[in-house]
Amino acid sequence: MINELAPKDDFITQMQLAFQEHIVPPPASKDRFCEWYRGEVHKLDALEAQFEKMYEIRLQEIHSAKASLQYFHGQEFRQRSKAMIEADGNKKKSVNLLTGTVGFRTIKAKLLVTDKQRVMEWAETHCPQAIKMIKDLLLTPLMDYLKDTGEIPPGTELIGEHQKFYPWIESTPRLMKGIDDAESK
Repeated sequence: MINELAPKDDFITQMQLAFQEHIVPPPASKDRFCEWYRGEVHKLDALEAQFEKMYEIRLQEIHSAKASLQYFHGQEFRQRSKAMIEADGNKKKSVNLLTGTVGFRTIKAKLLVTDKQRVMEWAETHCPQAIKMIKDLLLTPLMDYLKDTGEIPPGTELIGEHQKFYPWIESTPRLMKGIDDAESK
């Protein structure tokens, strides 16, 4: 198990050790292999959940540190950057530092929609070109049509009924998700 209160430097080491605990050889008994396999997947899923929780905690700590930095030093940083840009004496609105470029950009005016329904009603009479109609294709009626008539609509391809192996491992879709019997032959 992972100690959530461990020092940050130990986090990676803890994750490596926890992962190594889960690497166990399959049982000698062939009739227990499937149970063993699913059990290992469940253990790794639990480890993944722990890792995600720790990641979120560490990420929140980073966001808090950034917010503190901005709160305590952001205004001074902005003022000093502005002074450096003005001291340059040219029309540039930025200055290159060793750690990156800082500067000012002019942001174009934009319209913020606060009540979409109200704007839609207004636009219908005053600015109809602002309204976009979206066409979409529903597959269920097409499949019903195919079943009723046997006709495959142009621009489609029918994938016949087939067996699909499950359960698949959600967290590793490229490795296991939906192994078709046709592909495994």
